[in-house]
Amino acid sequence: MHISQQVVRFSDTDAAGILYFGSFATYFDESFLSALRTHGIGWDEHKSYNFLLPIVEHKTKFYAPLKFGDHVNVYCYISHIGNSSFKSSHVIENIQTKTVCASGYIIRVVVDYNTFEKRVIPKILRKTLENFQVISQSVSPQIRQYLIQS
Repeated sequence: MHISQQVVRFSDTDAAGILYFGSFATYFDESFLSALRTHGIGWDEHKSYNFLLPIVEHKTKFYAPLKFGDHVNVYCYISHIGNSSFKSSHVIENIQTKTVCASGYIIRVVVDYNTFEKRVIPKILRKTLENFQVISQSVSPQIRQYLIQS
């Protein structure tokens, strides 16, 4: 599991002044990419290991609004690893109120960097993903439940 802290950007809010529903997926994605970077897999490594990770499916459940300037924890947990795809589950929590605002998941498939053809998950990526398959004992039971259900 990985936790990143983010701040709701004005550009991510809608006319009502709350985080636009489509923006939740961006926060999920940024948390996942942050997790990879903590283990040394940034954009250059995608190129050198010859893979890309396009999103093929995502789902978000909304529970409570977030507003411009709110500080959030975004939890990222790898809930499934297959042969060429994997699923990351996410929870967004308002840090100030400790309210769970959204949960969801993203499914990605590994493709060849040049041909965009599906390929087996590279060993270096699989090992990294496995590091995020454990939910920290310090995580609240509520957050744990949302991560497991996503």
